[in-house]
Amino acid sequence: MAEDGSLSQADIDALTAGLLGDSPSDGVDVMALRPEVDAILDIGTSVLSTLLSRQATLSTREIKDADEAGLGDGMDDQGLIIRLALKHGLPGELCLLIRKEGAALLCGLMMGGDGTEPYKDEDIDALNEFGNQFMGAVCTNLGTRFGISVSPAQAQTSAFDPGQPPFELAGAALVDANLSIEGFPDTLVRLLLSPALAAKLTGGDSNGSGGRDASGGDNPLANLGGFDTSLARNLEDSPPNIQMLLDINLNVTIELGRTRLSIRRVLELGPGSIIELDRLAGEPVDLLVNDKVVAKGEVVVVDEYFGIRIISLVSPEERIKQLK
Repeated sequence: MAEDGSLSQADIDALTAGLLGDSPSDGVDVMALRPEVDAILDIGTSVLSTLLSRQATLSTREIKDADEAGLGDGMDDQGLIIRLALKHGLPGELCLLIRKEGAALLCGLMMGGDGTEPYKDEDIDALNEFGNQFMGAVCTNLGTRFGISVSPAQAQTSAFDPGQPPFELAGAALVDANLSIEGFPDTLVRLLLSPALAAKLTGGDSNGSGGRDASGGDNPLANLGGFDTSLARNLEDSPPNIQMLLDINLNVTIELGRTRLSIRRVLELGPGSIIELDRLAGEPVDLLVNDKVVAKGEVVVVDEYFGIRIISLVSPEERIKQLK
């Protein structure tokens, strides 16, 4: 401090070093990431409320740079991690961390229980189902925002080891969220966004391509999940009369199953009647375009609406056979 009591530049630099840092930070841009995290948690709120058949809310407590200490805080040997990777369209991974007692509450309510059952290994299947539906809804939201097709890999739940993070934590974002379920105490849920996903959500370019093709021009199909580059080139290079067909609307139907009933049985149908279909619970449903099966998928819930996540496509050879 100067003799007249005023602060010198050195004093100012020393006082602000802890707040602003001596150099630009490579960590998480909390201000930019907050709206994205809130949107993801809103999606989780909708999915949980539907699965649990009661009001559930996910809300942000804190967003910060990820490190091992913060990741394992409060989890010890009772933590579970649900890994939700993005398979097509966008890079990165989103992980959910929750203690076993919180997982037991979620799974118990999902299975129609009262939420007091202890955690058991079989609960992993229910956690994976929640993870799949949650990430399916997140991918739909991201796809709408970025104008591309985004799809997730299957959820994978396992015991959490604080000493073995799922990926490199430098540049990753850690979110402490509050899970409130009607009639139960609040529970901590921790989200971990991989560096690539955090960068993409805050406007960064995680792969350096920026959606441009090899020639340096803009390629609107370059980042479309599920499209290979040869298909993108074929569409761009196709004659105008072929491109005109791309705007034709087709009837798309999702078929849960079929059965055959006699006329007598049909006439006996009434409210409360149950019809057994020719498909087992958990089997993929059919996606038909103009009454032809083109893909298999699984049913998901997106903002209280039913949807389907594609898990496999019918081969071109099989599609040709259907035309005969």
